[in-house]
Amino acid sequence: MTEFVPRGVPATLAAEAVAEMVSPVRCLICSAIYDVGKVTVTARYTDCSVWVSPCCNQQVDDRQHPWTATPRIETIDKASFSPYALDVFGRMEWS
Repeated sequence: MTEFVPRGVPATLAAEAVAEMVSPVRCLICSAIYDVGKVTVTARYTDCSVWVSPCCNQQVDDRQHPWTATPRIETIDKASFSPYALDVFGRMEWS
């Protein structure tokens, strides 16, 4: 298995990859899916951890709104993940 699932991968492969991940997230920079459980943390602070994303090599942290104006990741719930519930940009649609 690759380190991340890029946008445009067939739906069955994306679903299989997410099922194997410990903590799947979607990169909001490039829309790829990767496992936070396999990244190497480069810094730890009192409010967040920082790492370099495996898909687009950008510095990412795990802070969510309202602590950051532009979150870099969104968590994926493995139980309700459906690769068919993606918008035209490859992001999860809001239900």
